[in-house]
Amino acid sequence: MHVMDAVAVHGPDWGFACALVVQLLIVAWRDFRRFTISNCACLLLLATVALAVLWGLLGPPVLGFGLSSVWVAALYFAVVFPLWLWGKFGGGDVKFMAVCGAIAGPSYGGPFVLVASVLCLVTVACMLLVRSWPTRLPARPEGLWHTYRTTRHLPLGVPLGLASIAIVVVRVLAPS
Repeated sequence: MHVMDAVAVHGPDWGFACALVVQLLIVAWRDFRRFTISNCACLLLLATVALAVLWGLLGPPVLGFGLSSVWVAALYFAVVFPLWLWGKFGGGDVKFMAVCGAIAGPSYGGPFVLVASVLCLVTVACMLLVRSWPTRLPARPEGLWHTYRTTRHLPLGVPLGLASIAIVVVRVLAPS
């Protein structure tokens, strides 16, 4: 099979994968810089996954997404929503976790949770390192450095986004 034949057969997979990776990188970067995950970004990601599911219903599955991905998204949302009620998670993190659940689906839910957990531990370790870094704060503390050093905020969009990107890459490379 020639390269162009492979692209023609798997074109939707690559298109949706690229769109998802770009969107996930934007969410991770925005959460890293501003500690917010916007509704618009989550809805756009969810719309991309929903479009992939609908596209797959009309033909061969796109990236292995199916209706079960929607149920996994609902399950992830239901599991994390009480943490938001108790003030342990931000609202954007809850919405983003639901979208990440849709991306992982039932096939990759376990690997997603494992990779996300490891990346969360790495993120916490980095945050602790930044907080203990022997540096003087400026006279007028403001900005990202001050926020990372003085708050207990954790940008969950970074590990969740990177774990989701890993799942998208595995979905693209996995034989159908």
